[in-house]
Amino acid sequence: RPQRPERAGRAAGKASRWDKASTEQADRKKVRDALLRVREQAGFEPWVKKLRASNVPCAVVSTYPLITVQAALQAAGLWDDYFVSNVGTPPLALVTANDGYTRAAQLYLGAALRIARPPQKCAVFETSPAGVMGAHEADMRAVAVLGGSPHKPYELNVADLQVEDLSEMNLLGVRSLFADKVFPWDVEQQLELLPETKAKKMQVKSRWKD
Repeated sequence: RPQRPERAGRAAGKASRWDKASTEQADRKKVRDALLRVREQAGFEPWVKKLRASNVPCAVVSTYPLITVQAALQAAGLWDDYFVSNVGTPPLALVTANDGYTRAAQLYLGAALRIARPPQKCAVFETSPAGVMGAHEADMRAVAVLGGSPHKPYELNVADLQVEDLSEMNLLGVRSLFADKVFPWDVEQQLELLPETKAKKMQVKSRWKD
């Protein structure tokens, strides 16, 4: 029995939705396998422990899907210690592609919402010029981490600070990023003093004579 033209064309040249799903699954597996070889940034754990000890909220931001990020963090041995709720230690906030953000600035703003901090008081640690620009677009400070970055140092000159790795960071260095920034809510309102004026004597007219 001859096939209908549209069926024949679909069978010969067009991939079905099952083929598309298989391709996407293979692509995700390829990405996950690549991220499994990722290791943590030098100085990450000591730096995060310092921030936690000082009650500084932190978030990890990634443009990859959550399943991929979780696989990479588990492979690096960081997931259970930093992203799972433990008694007395809240987990780090995590913002991924699953949250629906498409640009770096949106991801950073989403992270600011998660940690309940105004963007103007957030610092972003980045290894790419695009990420640094995204931080500035979100009105945040940016620290360029040169170690492990494929970019040259001069490409990251737009950052507010450059460090070789996170072991160089300390709380004083973070505070210095905001030393020259004045926030509207930190400015005390000054009372405006007006010159003293003499009150005019009111004259009351009455129809009754004294």
